[in-house]
Amino acid sequence: MIAAGAGPALQALAERLDAPVITTVDGRGALSEEHPLCIGNYYQSAGIYQAIRDAEVTLAIGTRFAVGVDGQGARFVPPGDLIQIDIDPNMIGRTHPATLGLAADARLALDAIASKLGAVSGNDRQFNETVLVASEGIRRAMRKRLGADFPRIMDAMRAQLPRDGLVIRDQTIAAYNFGNQLLPIYAPRTSMNPASGAIGPGFPLALGAAVATGRRTLLLHGDGGFMFHATELATAAQYQVPVVICVFNDSGYGVLRWLQDMRLGRINETDLGKVDFAKMAESMGVPGQRVQTVEGFEAALATAMATEGPYLIDIDMDHFAPMEVSVMPKKKPQSA
Repeated sequence: MIAAGAGPALQALAERLDAPVITTVDGRGALSEEHPLCIGNYYQSAGIYQAIRDAEVTLAIGTRFAVGVDGQGARFVPPGDLIQIDIDPNMIGRTHPATLGLAADARLALDAIASKLGAVSGNDRQFNETVLVASEGIRRAMRKRLGADFPRIMDAMRAQLPRDGLVIRDQTIAAYNFGNQLLPIYAPRTSMNPASGAIGPGFPLALGAAVATGRRTLLLHGDGGFMFHATELATAAQYQVPVVICVFNDSGYGVLRWLQDMRLGRINETDLGKVDFAKMAESMGVPGQRVQTVEGFEAALATAMATEGPYLIDIDMDHFAPMEVSVMPKKKPQSA
């Protein structure tokens, strides 16, 4: 969708059919998440899947129907007849059998469909209402899961980042809890995340995106993953790359803590020392600061956005109200 520049064609067809649009994480921005028909990246949410179960047709464009960890996503079978369009014929029917498969460019296919529609009536109003209500309910529930502080941090990010600014996310707790779904994306090519489940690629992705576009880039990273490429701070300083690095510092591998706790009932060897990433950044020529309050984060973010080159914000999660799926160390780490 995004590579094909098919956003306008998607919006035109969705509005003509009055059809809700669900994106994948990689498809975010194909339709602005401000658009009333954009449900967002919630296909594998139980509430949305329940709401769309009576659909007679699913039109899937450029999606792999990724099944995720342990193949759990495979159970979300598209409702009704599946019309699947993809530039790669190997993707058609790979995860779910397609009633009709079409190997084609997304924009050309959408334009062709629109040209053949003729007079059509809009989607069933009650169906749409059910889907939209479910979407609003999921967003409220997800905000509640973030606790008292992190919704305000997320809102500050969106308010201070330019509308065409880039949002890059590593595989980290902040991305899972709000970055991949709740943090609004307004335009194509302004959202990026690793394609694999491995931690660490976020910083290199952000550097590449910022250099390629010259636009302000906001990076959400965990401390454990950031350590994989932390020395690239020197590169960011050397070339004055316009990237704002937000390190969500929980003194360890928070995702692994949660997985171990959920699956094994114990947590082993997941803690790191309390690294002072602001001092690390400053040692390589990147200004930064550690924050321990929402107000401190808002002020630091304003400074970062006004800084011409890179800036790092070390978010000390010990001092914030916890969000779900965030397991802090059992022992208080010593600051570096």
